[in-house]
Amino acid sequence: MTKRVISMCVVLALIAGLAGVYFWQIQAREGNGNENELPALQTISLIQRDQEEIREIVVYRNDKRSTLRPSRIGGEIVWTLMEAGGHALHPARLQDKARPGWVLTALEVAHEDTAVLDLSEFGLSPPQITMEISYTDGTGHTLRLGGQTADMQRHFLMIDDDSAMYLISSLIAERMLFGLEDMLDTRLPEFHFEAAYYIRISQRGNPAIRIGWPDEAEIFPEMIEPYPGMDLDIQGISDSILSPLGALQIGNLVEFHAENPADFGFDNPLLEFEFVSVPGHGLMDTFLVFGDIFEQDGIDYIYVRFADRPHVFKTQLWQIDSLLDIHIFDILQRFIALIDIRDVERVIIDSAENSFEMVMNHSGDFSELDPTINDMPIEERVFRIAYRTLISTSADADIPLFAPEGEPAVTITFYRIDNPDTELRFFEFDVNFFAVSVDGEDAWFVSGRRQIDLLFSHLHELLAD
Repeated sequence: MTKRVISMCVVLALIAGLAGVYFWQIQAREGNGNENELPALQTISLIQRDQEEIREIVVYRNDKRSTLRPSRIGGEIVWTLMEAGGHALHPARLQDKARPGWVLTALEVAHEDTAVLDLSEFGLSPPQITMEISYTDGTGHTLRLGGQTADMQRHFLMIDDDSAMYLISSLIAERMLFGLEDMLDTRLPEFHFEAAYYIRISQRGNPAIRIGWPDEAEIFPEMIEPYPGMDLDIQGISDSILSPLGALQIGNLVEFHAENPADFGFDNPLLEFEFVSVPGHGLMDTFLVFGDIFEQDGIDYIYVRFADRPHVFKTQLWQIDSLLDIHIFDILQRFIALIDIRDVERVIIDSAENSFEMVMNHSGDFSELDPTINDMPIEERVFRIAYRTLISTSADADIPLFAPEGEPAVTITFYRIDNPDTELRFFEFDVNFFAVSVDGEDAWFVSGRRQIDLLFSHLHELLAD
């Protein structure tokens, strides 16, 4: 009985205690408003102006003087480093460096009176950097930035003739300390079809691939080199080139001014990538040169630079895998010659055993035909089917580039109305394939013999009917 009474007393005491905690929490919530609300972080406003009020900021660091000046362009304020010397600088980083000129807050006061302190112990004699800010109304401020605190989270700072020493965040201090090398512009444009005039990819040891839209009215891109006029596959270009480039970022600076580009492999680049935008699109043209591959901390990097700048950066090698692996065949429309029938006057197909002449005999606005094959009239619908069979001959696989010799096994010549004639020559390759030369160029792909056999068989059937 005694044990039961004691147990009940303990339980009642626990209940009473929990009830007390519960009511205390209610009162605390009622007294404090929001139980999750954190105390407001108290900061000290040192400068609170409008950006438009700044006339210039003069910066002194390591006995060097530089000047930041604002200008209004298109409704926005753009900052210029007068001593940039033609270097392309990132607008946002320039603005970050200048920002303390119009808004600057301190986290707390480090010392109320610095008269008795040795300022060198705080990195303030001499300071790491001095910023003299001039405003359009004739007033100004002088900021002197010192060293870091022991926890490396804050920096010491003094302003004007104030005897106090303040603590500011290291983020603000780092931006104040930006040098020319920290503000280099490494942005890349968004690589997309709408803005492209041409794209060039040059791999070491391979012919350069250049694709473009010579006529802005054209929907499909064409190959400009090495095989001008070849139709290309938009999806292939997107998957193989443009989409992977969305992840490309220029990494850390390695050398501000490379005296000898050969030290980084730029004398014989592994890869060059050039993107030229349509005039008026407002995008930056980009020409990147990639040099030697190197390993650092177990990661493969490659040296990279903008072709028109002396700076050397690094980027992780995987970011350009798609460009290193690209091949002409990956972006080619697999049809060898997709030629509009309205631009063709006649087609001659020749081999040792077969010879066909397909004549369109256009009428009116070229929308109607009165066709013949070897002078035999053919129904227009049937003729168009035969023509589709002809132009659907496709490239089936790429091969090492070589110059065919001797006479071709088959020649197909399109005599065109508004464009230069197109000639396809099929050379013996093996029992299954022909190597195909377009307009006398070296052959770099093969086409299946079965396609040509089916074409001849179809034409023979039409003439037999």
